[in-house]
Amino acid sequence: MSCFTAFSFIGDVCHVLSILLLLRRLHATRNAQGISLRTQELYLLVFVSRYINLPVAFHGLYRGLFALSPLAAYILFLKVFLLSSTAGIVYAIRWKEPICSTCDLVQDDFRHVEFAILPCFLVATLNHIYSRQGDGLGSLSNVQMLLWDFSVCLEAVAILPQLYLLRRYNSVENLTGNYVFFNGAYSLFYGLSWVYKAYYEVGYRHNYLMEACGGLQVVLYGEFFYYWFKSKKSGRALKYGEGGETEYYDCDVKELRGHVNSSPLIDKSDIRRRGKSVSNVSVETGVSIGEG
Repeated sequence: MSCFTAFSFIGDVCHVLSILLLLRRLHATRNAQGISLRTQELYLLVFVSRYINLPVAFHGLYRGLFALSPLAAYILFLKVFLLSSTAGIVYAIRWKEPICSTCDLVQDDFRHVEFAILPCFLVATLNHIYSRQGDGLGSLSNVQMLLWDFSVCLEAVAILPQLYLLRRYNSVENLTGNYVFFNGAYSLFYGLSWVYKAYYEVGYRHNYLMEACGGLQVVLYGEFFYYWFKSKKSGRALKYGEGGETEYYDCDVKELRGHVNSSPLIDKSDIRRRGKSVSNVSVETGVSIGEG
C-alpha cells in the first residue's frame, strides 16, 4: 500500500468512525443536546451534491456486479454509507422522538445560508467558469462538476455551526467531542495525502480549490484539537474556548414540548423548546453536565 493510499484510507476510517460515534451518541442518550442540526444538514447537502451520480453507479453495479474491482466496491460502499447515515442523523434530530424534542435550536442559530451555502456556491461557480473555459453548463457532466466544486467548498465550512454551538456550552459531552475530533482528523489525513501526492506522484495536477478548502478545514479544527488534547491530558471535561453558560440537563420530553422555541428551523407551526442556559435552569430540572 502506498503512503498516499495509507493517508487517504486512515482518513476514511476516521470519517466513518466519527459518524459511528455520533450515531452511538444519539442512540445511547436519546437526545441531541450539543449537536448542531445545521451542521448535519450541511453535510447532507455536501454528500447529495457530491454523489449526485450515485444512481448511475448503482446501474453499473447491477449490470456488472462481479466485474467490480475491490477499490470501486470500497468507494461505492463509502458513498452509500456517508449519504445514508447522514440522512438518518438529520431525520432523527428533526423528527424522531424523543431526540427531536431535545434539539437545541435556540443555541444552534448559526446563519448557515448566508455564511456557508451562498458563499460556497458563488466560489464554486466562479471556479467552474474560470477553470473550465468555454464548457458552460450545457451538459449533465458539467453540472456534476459544478456540484462537486460546491460540495468541496461547503464541506470546508460545514463544521462551523457545530463549533459555534459547542462554544455556548459549559462543557462538551465526551462522545460529541470525539465525533468532532475524528471528523477533523479525517480532514487532516486527506490533507497529508494531497501533500504527499503533490511531491511524489509523477504528473500530479493541482486542484487548487480542493487544496485550499482542505487547508481551511484543518485551520478551523486547529483550536478544537488543542482543547481536545488538553482535556485528554488533564483528564478533565472538554471545554471549547472559555466555556459558555449552557449546560447539559435532564428534562422530560413532555415538558420540553410545552415551551416556545424562539428560533424554529422547520416552520413556525412546529414549535419546540430547546436548551436552557445556566441562568434559566431551575433546581427542579436536574442539571447534569456531560462527562469529559
